[in-house]
Amino acid sequence: MRSEKFTISVSPERISKCGMNKIYAGVHWTVRKKQAMEMHEITAQAIKNQCTTPKMFDTPVDVEIAYNTRMDIDNHSYLSKMIIDGMKGLFIEDDTRKYVRSLKQAFHDGNRTEIIVKVTACDKI
Repeated sequence: MRSEKFTISVSPERISKCGMNKIYAGVHWTVRKKQAMEMHEITAQAIKNQCTTPKMFDTPVDVEIAYNTRMDIDNHSYLSKMIIDGMKGLFIEDDTRKYVRSLKQAFHDGNRTEIIVKVTACDKI
């Protein structure tokens, strides 16, 4: 079963600006758009730099994303969405349920600036 793993290096300050609490507080849509574009680019660059031959998965995938931050686990959902969106065109065609079967968010005890992403092919239904 195919699996790809990569890390994204992001400053704790940038991560804290992308928490759900900030979004609920009313971040302007132009700020959200800029954050999304930046995270898409950071994600794509991490994939291209760390995965020897990035190619599309031919089955749906499970995505695991691990953080080492002080934010609550559910506060990472906006950041996880931007990371998955950044994988479109490299690992997945789209982020609909046809292509992404599950998302698991967790914590890790490593480097505070690293987000660890693992993408694993699912068995076909």
